Amino acid sequence: MKNNIKVLCVTGPIGSGKSTVADFFGKTYGIPIYYADHEAKKAYFDILIKPQIEALLGKEVYRDGLPDYKLIGEKVFPRPTILKKLENLIHPFVYEDFKNWLKRQCMPYVILENALLPASEFKFFCDETIVMQLPQEEQINRIVKRDGLSRKAILDRLARQTGLDYRSINARWYLENLQSFKKLIPILHEIHRFMVKK
Repeated sequence: MKNNIKVLCVTGPIGSGKSTVADFFGKTYGIPIYYADHEAKKAYFDILIKPQIEALLGKEVYRDGLPDYKLIGEKVFPRPTILKKLENLIHPFVYEDFKNWLKRQCMPYVILENALLPASEFKFFCDETIVMQLPQEEQINRIVKRDGLSRKAILDRLARQTGLDYRSINARWYLENLQSFKKLIPILHEIHRFMVKK
């Protein structure tokens, strides 16, 4: 139930510029944005989910009551089976959180930013989709600068996304934020006009 509010999904692999594009709509037009990866962190504090995460990954993934996301990443990204179990704990929480958030919105459309859209139930919420693309070496360089991760850690995370078929979601727009973001701005203005009229 979306209350007739359109959902514009922004997806693509890590480091491809999803947040930059989503932020543009928020800052320029005041469009509400749901950052799925960020909101997923709320699940780590849920009183029902936290004990299950500790049972799966060990109590050491919480330090002074706070999740150690770097350690969690080191434990799950090289181990697909464990990663899937963690996702099965986190994702239902995020889907419900998004649905509740969506009910509170009143703009003509909202932005849903999610890296794993092709493999998640979030794709069923999308009225239109933007896929951000980038050559892998440029992705790695951006993530090193942004997050300070090692090359191996980044490759582990990229490997998780290797099987994602972004073409399978039939996006209307495939954009590349490679050199200058300014080159994308006219396209993003046009996308906004399209969503308002849709």
